[in-house]
Amino acid sequence: MAHLLMNAEDLEEARTWLQQASGVEPPAEDPPAGADRRSRSHHRRQPAVHLLLGDSVARDSQLLSRYPGDLLINRARGGVTWASTLERLKEDLKPWEHATSTFNLEKGAVILWLSGNDVHRRSTGVGFIDGEVLEQMSRDIRQLLDVLKEKGPKMIIILGPLPRLCAHVDGITWERTASYHMERATKRTVDQTEGASMTTLGRSLTKKKFGRHSVRSECGMWF
Repeated sequence: MAHLLMNAEDLEEARTWLQQASGVEPPAEDPPAGADRRSRSHHRRQPAVHLLLGDSVARDSQLLSRYPGDLLINRARGGVTWASTLERLKEDLKPWEHATSTFNLEKGAVILWLSGNDVHRRSTGVGFIDGEVLEQMSRDIRQLLDVLKEKGPKMIIILGPLPRLCAHVDGITWERTASYHMERATKRTVDQTEGASMTTLGRSLTKKKFGRHSVRSECGMWF
């Protein structure tokens, strides 16, 4: 029996989306006379399929494209690391490639959001800073990005790790956390990869006190 890349529910959702998309952005019509450059560019834009990979933060983020008619396939799952994401990458790419070919859509962005499982112990949630772990993580990231580049996405976007709120880090500066060291190692690797970009998020979810950004329990209101 042939293995379905998208289940019946996914296909039905995609069909509904395709019907809506064709009504929102009819590609054959020209934009109204006098339309500004931005609206003309948006009118001509073809819908795209995006792919989201990552851990439970990405899975539950409800990320969507700002463009009407775009489709985002969420393949994020809880507990993953860069190593396990690389291991499952081939399988996770199949629905994205299947959707582009089935519905004749453009390949959009691949978004990767791994919030910190690589440097936090699963049993306790306590972070650790280990140079060898970070070096191996960087190798996994580099290999993963090389595979993605060959698939021809419009862009590759990496969202940075987040502070983990627990008693062990309450009050310490962002730069002393395991998430910060993961962020720096990730950014160094991404900056060396053409076609990939990274948005750092961790510092923005800390609290500035006495001129330093610290991880504090009250920061939990922002999560």
